[in-house]
Amino acid sequence: MVKIEDPIKVLSELTGFVQAGNWRSAIDNLVKTWRKAFIVDNLALYLLEGPGLNLNPVYARSLGRGRRSGADASWGENLANKVIDSGKMEHFSPAAPTSGDRISSPFILGLPLKCVDCTGVLTMIRFGGPKFTRKHIQQASIFAEMITNILERKFHQDKIDQLETVRNKTQLQDDFIATISHDLNTPLGFIKGYTSSLLRNDVTWNEETTREFLAIIDDETDRLIGVIHQLLDSARLKDGRMLMKFHPISLGSLTKQVVDRYKTLNKIPEIHFSFDKDIQVEADPVRLSQVFENLFDNAIKYAPGSPIWISLKKQKGMVKIDFKDIGPGINSEDLPFIFERFYRVPGHIDARGSGLGLYICDELIRAHHGNISVSSSQEKGTIFQIKLPISQGDQGAEFLKE
Repeated sequence: MVKIEDPIKVLSELTGFVQAGNWRSAIDNLVKTWRKAFIVDNLALYLLEGPGLNLNPVYARSLGRGRRSGADASWGENLANKVIDSGKMEHFSPAAPTSGDRISSPFILGLPLKCVDCTGVLTMIRFGGPKFTRKHIQQASIFAEMITNILERKFHQDKIDQLETVRNKTQLQDDFIATISHDLNTPLGFIKGYTSSLLRNDVTWNEETTREFLAIIDDETDRLIGVIHQLLDSARLKDGRMLMKFHPISLGSLTKQVVDRYKTLNKIPEIHFSFDKDIQVEADPVRLSQVFENLFDNAIKYAPGSPIWISLKKQKGMVKIDFKDIGPGINSEDLPFIFERFYRVPGHIDARGSGLGLYICDELIRAHHGNISVSSSQEKGTIFQIKLPISQGDQGAEFLKE
């Protein structure tokens, strides 16, 4: 019989799989190593799970001689239940092994698995023998202890991951409170300051200065309203309460309207626009305009002074929309998170915003049964790409229901 490697060494090599969240791969590798020294045809792992603590199979492998569908169907479930009831090792041997058909003569061994966070059973099956001797049971018990160790590491890692998730959510909430406080307080501070100045009795302001102060108050009020609207939209999208109203629109005309508004405001030095003619899509024009406006606002914050290129192209029942800038770009480590709620790219302290704009874009495009993605290179710029179906078909009906 081939000698098994040092169990401690084997387990230490498998720890990386468990920490990576792939405990099944850890067991796979352990089984491959153990199979060199131990004959077993089928192997299954059962755990007590759920509110009712039902015995459920969580891992199964057909390993043995002459594997076939008949062998794959037998995992020792009845014996596993017996092990749970007795709390100890159980085994089964056929009364009269059939020499012609190994599958009809299973020798089954069931071993209890107990760790701090789980209770289960490991079953091993040999079709047609050999029977499990005392030495075999001792060897199988060592294997079961190693499986238990992997499970303990799995549940320990699960707890670490859960705590990390809670910590991240707590940090996200703290960041959100700090961000929203800043985004609300800043325009309120301007509004309060300039209003107080205009109300002073000891100073007489000329008409030009008065209009300048009122214009600032008006802009900051719009900014404040925008933050509040984003919060409300974010909540509605998260809860699935955003009502979408789809109908045929000219995508080129809609995009031009948004472009013209930003040209009028002189917020972007250059906007280059190209599109295929007669692109009609079924969409909610208000919400799609909101997506485009959020992308413009994002470019103004993170690529100030950069020209914007917008292109619209038909593509096999879809339309592809590209928003491109040549700003500083986004770090590769930030790209996976920029569509997350409240996420803001680090290092842009002066960029005002709630971290909701791109999240809202993503959710609204999903509501149109499309998708939005981003690619970026440092110092070369960023491209946001939207793909929308030209026709919503029956998909859009659910969003029209009150």
